[in-house]
Amino acid sequence: MATRHEYVSGKPYVIIVDPINKCNLRCPLCPSGTGDLNRDRTVMSYQQFTEIIRPFIKYAYEISFHNWGESLLNPEVFKMISFAAQHNIASNMSSNLSITQAGIMGEIVGSGLEYLVVSLDAASPEVYRQYRRGGNFDLVISNLRSLIATRNARGSKTPRIEWQFIVMKHNMHEVEQAQTLAREIGVDTFRLIPVGFPFGVKNLNDLRREWAPDSLPMSEPIDSTCFYLYRSVTINPDGGVSPCCMVPDAKYDFGNLLSDDFENIWNNDFYRSARRLFLSKTGTGCKIVCNSCTKFRKMGDVSS
Repeated sequence: MATRHEYVSGKPYVIIVDPINKCNLRCPLCPSGTGDLNRDRTVMSYQQFTEIIRPFIKYAYEISFHNWGESLLNPEVFKMISFAAQHNIASNMSSNLSITQAGIMGEIVGSGLEYLVVSLDAASPEVYRQYRRGGNFDLVISNLRSLIATRNARGSKTPRIEWQFIVMKHNMHEVEQAQTLAREIGVDTFRLIPVGFPFGVKNLNDLRREWAPDSLPMSEPIDSTCFYLYRSVTINPDGGVSPCCMVPDAKYDFGNLLSDDFENIWNNDFYRSARRLFLSKTGTGCKIVCNSCTKFRKMGDVSS
């Protein structure tokens, strides 16, 4: 797929579907947890999902079932995952796994989910609760053990399970202990990622001082074209289309798949203006959220 054009004839093949933007945790660096998510709190229905995803079936190879909420709180999410599996589309999900629904481990394994990322940034309840506010460390560990036992008992190789540990100032000292616990439990992958901060936050320096390890350098923009604008699409629970997964405000959406065809959205003024940021030094032509993005290095005049 060409990645250096304003108009794109190819289609996105990595689909991010947020099945619910409600969460049971109150993480202090997440717009959903802090109450700063400027979107109606919505649960996508299975019917809406199938209506939204059908145009992508021919060329999508992966669907990520997560973004602003805890996906397992959507009672129809497993039907969505099974729909993807039936159409030979890979699936992954991120979860805090601080969930108490009976029988849910069997549903996870039986749904056809291929990869599950469990957000767990501690090796003790005391450290866990500092960031994963409202969660239960012991419950997450118990659920991890139960999920792996269920997968093994069924002779299934999926989902592959990743323990994802966000490295922050308050939990750095537990990294090694967490790695040891992950091996003992039997997760497939243990991954460390640096702490990130909300898009467009005004008190960034204060947040960095509170949460970022002193050794964490200031991140520089990626010196390449934004891949989201060419190979991916992010779909919110209300059908809203965002240019990427980091847009917490619905007013910056580029369209809505419940009221318009994707063909009309993919190369509309918003998308073409966003791509223009990386292609020339001319103005974007309209106000878009990408103007203030710090993740990728832009060529365009972001003041327009």
